[in-house]
Amino acid sequence: VKTTVLNYCQLACEPDKKKIIVLDEADQLSQQAQMALRNIIVDALDNTRFILTCNYIDKIIPAIQSRCTPIKIEFSCKDVGIYIMDILAKENIKYTKKDLSDFMLNVVKKQYPDIRSIIERLQLCCQSGELKLIDNFSTTVENEVVNFIVNTDNVRTIREYLLNNEEKFSADYINLAGEIFNYYQNDVKKMLIIADYIYKMSVVFDKEIQFTAMIAELKK
Repeated sequence: VKTTVLNYCQLACEPDKKKIIVLDEADQLSQQAQMALRNIIVDALDNTRFILTCNYIDKIIPAIQSRCTPIKIEFSCKDVGIYIMDILAKENIKYTKKDLSDFMLNVVKKQYPDIRSIIERLQLCCQSGELKLIDNFSTTVENEVVNFIVNTDNVRTIREYLLNNEEKFSADYINLAGEIFNYYQNDVKKMLIIADYIYKMSVVFDKEIQFTAMIAELKK
């Protein structure tokens, strides 16, 4: 931010023209980078415009959100279904109406709006050249994340894993906590800990911190 972005902002441009800076997945910028960016956006306002894309707007600091016009791109499960059908046609994948209906019900509706995970599952189900829903769906992405959490003792390792793989569970820490709650359904003490933190996550801004605190308490 303080080198590439700032240097580009300081370059002269032709009169009546604007420079454009696109920061893709800006929600992955550190807090320090975002703090540095907020002043640059204001200082470069005369000749530079910024476009930031993100999956989770709550990870963009308020100072930057207030300097931008938020545009939410919305799509429905039906839109995803049309996109899936387009992929199947282009890849020459055979399927029946029932196969497609099963995939929509068991994958698209459960993973929506995480299109990346849906497409990964679609690829897995089409390895034979036909769309066939895999019978054993216990090995889901969510279960992979839950298994990593319960089988790893180091809290820091767990946190780093989650921050690097948020797309696998759509950064939905409350839902993930619910999955862990189900895993520990025979351990009343841990169930009570998880239930308490689910409530805390529902009323705080930074759910990831509360989730990490929950893991730390579970790993005591």
